[in-house]
Amino acid sequence: MKDLIILARTDQTAKLELVKRFEPLIYKCIKMYIHDINFTQDALQEGYVTILKCINLYNLDSECGFPGYVKTALINNLRKFSKNHQHTLSLDEECCDEGGTLLDTLPSDDIIEDYYIQSQLSHELKKTLMALPEDEKELIISIYFKQIKIMQLSNGTRSGYVRLQRKRDKALSMLRDGLKKMGYV
Repeated sequence: MKDLIILARTDQTAKLELVKRFEPLIYKCIKMYIHDINFTQDALQEGYVTILKCINLYNLDSECGFPGYVKTALINNLRKFSKNHQHTLSLDEECCDEGGTLLDTLPSDDIIEDYYIQSQLSHELKKTLMALPEDEKELIISIYFKQIKIMQLSNGTRSGYVRLQRKRDKALSMLRDGLKKMGYV
């Protein structure tokens, strides 16, 4: 067995042979620990991956034999897999006698097109904001994203406050014009 493990670390055919040898064990563990038939194929893949990991991680000088190592790893990984998927529901599952699905029962005031439009608007606004002169961009970011008041930015002086208000208004006007050109305002 040790020679096959050493060979399997570099040879794909040997890996495949080891995986095939332990396939019945994978099926037995799936039968014992995976209670939802919908996850059988995923669990099978998880079992294959576990065996491939065992090939690389197994200590050849270990007192524990390779089959025992693989069995323990499979049991632990498939139990963890089962635990992670035990509360998963599909929105396409039928949930009532009339044949409706869970997805049909969810209220939906939002339309996917609205999300797309908002996403596009947000993208264009960011592009327009990045096109502003650096000082105006920093001012808009400070006021609207960092929530810093103009009074704090102006160092408490009246002239600084008025100057920053005008700069903010100019930057907002440029943002508005940029969005108008793209047809959003």
